Amino acid sequence: LMFIIGFLSALWLGISKLIDVSKGIYGHLITNNPWFFIALTMMILGTLLFIAGFLGEMIIRTTRESKNYHIEETI
Repeated sequence: LMFIIGFLSALWLGISKLIDVSKGIYGHLITNNPWFFIALTMMILGTLLFIAGFLGEMIIRTTRESKNYHIEETI
């Protein structure tokens, strides 16, 4: 969800920049807008949270499917 919100924010900034360029306004950069960095941070955090959740699911799945060995006697 964070990645999608960050991506949509960055897309909105890009579209607004294209609209400004089409109107002949070349003055400001996208990187001067703080929303650019907020969108970029949200995309990075969204990706990291997705990877952490995916790895957690993989670890849980492999531990459930592993065989439990019962030791009858010790030497």
